[in-house]
Amino acid sequence: MMAAAFNYSTYASWKRQGEARQRWRPRLPNRYLRFLRGIDRSKPVIELGCADGSFMNVMRAAGFANVRGIDACVEYADCDGVEIGDASEIVTRSLDDSLGGIIALDVFEHIQLDDLRSLLSACRTKLSDGGEVVFRVPNAGTPLGLINQYGDVSHVNAFNEVSARQIAFEAGFTRVDVQPEPFAYPRSLSALAGLALWPLYAGVTRAIFAAYGQKPKVITPNLICILKKV
Repeated sequence: MMAAAFNYSTYASWKRQGEARQRWRPRLPNRYLRFLRGIDRSKPVIELGCADGSFMNVMRAAGFANVRGIDACVEYADCDGVEIGDASEIVTRSLDDSLGGIIALDVFEHIQLDDLRSLLSACRTKLSDGGEVVFRVPNAGTPLGLINQYGDVSHVNAFNEVSARQIAFEAGFTRVDVQPEPFAYPRSLSALAGLALWPLYAGVTRAIFAAYGQKPKVITPNLICILKKV
């Protein structure tokens, strides 16, 4: 029996509820802009799963001249530059070799594997030479990442750094960079304590992996992948 597609009708409301619990947001540079350095800012950029367009606004402020977004939740229909619909269908409308970059933060874990293969293949076709797909997914290859992976019932895929490279290779990307997620800006004393304890956690975790012959590069809760069209 085939599983029913997840109903995203109340998803945006659920995400906003979680954001409301974050009492303090420092006005500091966005920590994900660093992964967009290789993208030509004069060329069109698409953000998949853009939600209310917050990161699109960050990109515009950073000098990206042509940014638009795609989301599945109709609650975001009135947001500036956001088109509601299926990501593969909308990306496919773009001219071949025309896009400078495609961004997908916390998106690919929501897409069935066959559909994701098709989407990534379409992304590669639409990117110009040197264009990049930048995506973030929960890191199922580390204990902390399992909190993110299984903290949302709409997740249908799990990735670690090896499987992320595999799906990229299947889509025709031969140049793939997998990087750890940057630390969040600390908002409490406990977060500061966590930063101080991270080297200990990382050392113990890598030692345990080594006991099984594993040497993961990325052990942060999320991983960042940069796929370059060459």
